[in-house]
Amino acid sequence: MNRYLIFLFSILPLLSLKAQTSPEFELINSDGDVFKIYEDYLDQDKVVFIEFMFISCPFCTQYLPHMKDLYESYDSGNGDVEFFKITIMGGDTNSKMADYKTQNEIDFQLVGSDGGALDIFTEYSNGSYGDFFSTPTFAILDTEGEVTLMRPPGNAATWNPVLKDSIDAAIANISTPPPPPPPAPTYSIGGSILSANGQIWEAVPNSPNIVIALTGDTSLLTTNNPFVFEGIKEGMNVEVSAMVSQDNPVEGLTTFDLVLISQYILSIGDFNLVQQIAADVNCSGTITTFDIISIRQLILYLSENLPCQSYISVPESFLNDPNSILSKSIPDKIILNNIDTDHINQNFNLIKKGNINQ
Repeated sequence: MNRYLIFLFSILPLLSLKAQTSPEFELINSDGDVFKIYEDYLDQDKVVFIEFMFISCPFCTQYLPHMKDLYESYDSGNGDVEFFKITIMGGDTNSKMADYKTQNEIDFQLVGSDGGALDIFTEYSNGSYGDFFSTPTFAILDTEGEVTLMRPPGNAATWNPVLKDSIDAAIANISTPPPPPPPAPTYSIGGSILSANGQIWEAVPNSPNIVIALTGDTSLLTTNNPFVFEGIKEGMNVEVSAMVSQDNPVEGLTTFDLVLISQYILSIGDFNLVQQIAADVNCSGTITTFDIISIRQLILYLSENLPCQSYISVPESFLNDPNSILSKSIPDKIILNNIDTDHINQNFNLIKKGNINQ
């Protein structure tokens, strides 16, 4: 009898229900070995544990050492459980998965896109098993071929005890416990990435890539601006940060910036807090001739980078606080504890180091 599978990921309480029986799959792992899920494992009274992932998935990378611990706790594949990492990305071929396996010293099996990974992913994410939103997602197949899909709440360090309970239930071939009570209230956290002058920041050629991360009791990423994270459980403690990468350090810097900083040092001109943060290119908490030297070397191509990051994302609330001052410890994240309401104006200002007139 078919049963429906409901996914609730790390932003919701754990919920896992038995799904319909899985079809047979013939796969080829990254070592070139051909195997079948039923014939080689389930029919041999072995439970199958699958992590759906992709090579560049940051949360999959975070979970990898914990998956190794889980693998070892079940006799490293020699006991009642066979472990797999199966990609959901077409670019993750078996050759690339083999390199990933070697680089990360992985002992369990990996299956790439040309080894049948996309067939099993498509089956488990086609809607009959529920919505498939995120990676990593875990599939546990008992010896009858019944599938349990889940992603425990919390973060990678807290997943194993929950996963172990479901694996043990599959080994014992017992029914998965009834679902828990309805989830607690959930809330949204959102905001915008702003330019230094307070306008919505817009990407242009040569501009940096920005990823907004929600970490703590749950882990989420987005590149949307404005951004919103939905379904945050009541009582969670989280941090919001904006990570900047692939920028051009010399972009927007001119000799006029050097003139303005010199005037400030000589007390001829004055800077607001944003300009002070921009002028402190070595992140020392002060503005000195060393900052001028660093910018000059970059403009003259005597160096390729500034002493610290080229862009800094600063919470808007810090810049608007009249008591805020330039220091070595400019905040780079927004901390929200014991969530009990929506937080929709968690904005960051993106400040380019060295660019005084941004």
